[in-house]
Amino acid sequence: MKGGQYCGYLQGRDCGVKVAFHFNVDLEGFRSYYGTPITETCFRILLAQDPSRLHFKIFRGDLLVSNYIHDAKKRDKLMRGLLRPPRPLWQSLHPDFPELILTHKIYVLVFEGMESKIRDVLHASLEDDEAYFGAQQVHEANPIHWVLYGASLIPSYRLLGTELRLFYPVGNKDARDEGMAEHWRKLPFSSVTFEDLGARHTILDAYDSYEHACRVADISETLINHLDGVADQVLLRLSDIAPQLTDVLYSAFQRLEHLETSEDLAYASLSCRRILENLADVVYPPRKELVGGRRVAGKEYRNRLWAYISDCLSGKEKELLLAELNDIGGRVDKLDALANKGLHDKVSLSEARRLLLGEVILLYDILTLAPPPRKSPVPPDEEILTRLAQGIDAECDKDV
Repeated sequence: MKGGQYCGYLQGRDCGVKVAFHFNVDLEGFRSYYGTPITETCFRILLAQDPSRLHFKIFRGDLLVSNYIHDAKKRDKLMRGLLRPPRPLWQSLHPDFPELILTHKIYVLVFEGMESKIRDVLHASLEDDEAYFGAQQVHEANPIHWVLYGASLIPSYRLLGTELRLFYPVGNKDARDEGMAEHWRKLPFSSVTFEDLGARHTILDAYDSYEHACRVADISETLINHLDGVADQVLLRLSDIAPQLTDVLYSAFQRLEHLETSEDLAYASLSCRRILENLADVVYPPRKELVGGRRVAGKEYRNRLWAYISDCLSGKEKELLLAELNDIGGRVDKLDALANKGLHDKVSLSEARRLLLGEVILLYDILTLAPPPRKSPVPPDEEILTRLAQGIDAECDKDV
């Protein structure tokens, strides 16, 4: 709503599988025609974003709260379930939203698979739209969320990069909306096609149930908790033995997050080599002698990581981790070769992102092979020591 102050911007873990965006369709400008112009507004915002971040399904329809608003107990159940669910959620809703949903007709677009950066951009771009009432994460293990945002909405679109697909059910080609497809072809999509949903989201779909939605919500949270644990352990252990590597990781991911040129992409990819080189220097410093018939001098960082893994593991565990190292190392070499040839445009964003994320997993696997050292290997910073010495000398000169 234009001029409104949104509230509750982040009430909990930022991990939604689905996000619901709400719109007031009682405005005079809409009359009975509101779904398409609202969706078009969102599409135009999304098409201006990085297409590699765009892949989600879109569900649409009215927020069907009429069964709740005339009975006090049902109304209280609605408010508690919709706005105060039993677990924390991301919310950015108009402060009067609890009253607005009782007095206004509200249209909803739910995006399944929308990442937080795109969600935040879409929300910020809509904030000055007088029809916009805000957005919130959907948690379908909450029965009210399941009814309003799951069971009651129509699966309508898949946005995959700049490709738009219109859904139709169970092989029924007659149900394809050619007129709507022609309308969307006026927007700068690379293509507008159709996708057969088969039995998904129909009465024939055994997985279109509240019980299955609960399992999806639970596994989503479990996966995120596990991945959070991996990231936390990587950063904790790097801070103990190689804090400089956190700067390299930070720089690489920042380049990906704020990508502007192909050189930024190449830099992020080549940071992966620096990470492995620095890690090898810490866990297995260069040696002159051969180890297992391999050179482990300064430049042979992969051989040194191989030697470290071989010292720590044996059998199948060793084989699996060495295979992981060889895979990541080979991908680093490929991107390195492209960059050295000046072929920055050949490095795709998705490839660089997969490599960086894969390397974080490899870091976790290597860093957790041994407990943290009892004595920190991080030496005092020479520049800081020099400044301290200069400061002491200056104070001594004053005393004299």
